[in-house]
Amino acid sequence: MIINTFQKLNQVQLLEKVTFKTTSFFLFLQSFKTLKSL
Repeated sequence: MIINTFQKLNQVQLLEKVTFKTTSFFLFLQSFKTLKSL
């Protein structure tokens, strides 16, 4: 039971990291496109 909870916590943290990296990457792409169009 406790181990299961830990696994879920790790999955959530991993998902948050991936989401954060993806979001950062898309924001970077957006700003890059904006700079190119200027």
